[in-house]
Amino acid sequence: MVDTYALDTTFLIDLLRNNPAAKELAIKISKEHICTTQVNVYELLFGFYSSKPENLDKLIERSHILLDRLTILPLTNPAIEQSAKIGGSLNRKGWRIDHTDCLIAGTLLANDCTTLVTRNTEHFKRIPGLKVKTY
Repeated sequence: MVDTYALDTTFLIDLLRNNPAAKELAIKISKEHICTTQVNVYELLFGFYSSKPENLDKLIERSHILLDRLTILPLTNPAIEQSAKIGGSLNRKGWRIDHTDCLIAGTLLANDCTTLVTRNTEHFKRIPGLKVKTY
């Protein structure tokens, strides 16, 4: 059985920066189904355009090459509903997390993807039904 791994923005950035631990994990999961969300694509590109590094054009080009290899899960109405449910539940408990993290988690769970690869474990580990894999 092939597992589905969703790549969070932190992992995508680390891959593009040739982080050894991220590269090693990418090789280990390369035979699995790998995806990310439209929200992660937004966060990735927003970060590069905001910081405007010297090698911006190269990073954008490499980002598109990487993203073209992944399934990009869309932000659909069911994903938005799931995201709101997650955010509202956590908010009632006093556990605030970024709206984008709720949108990412909701999109994953609405698409039956339960494993997220990230360094941002603090927020995502609070979400029921979502497994967090770090590196």
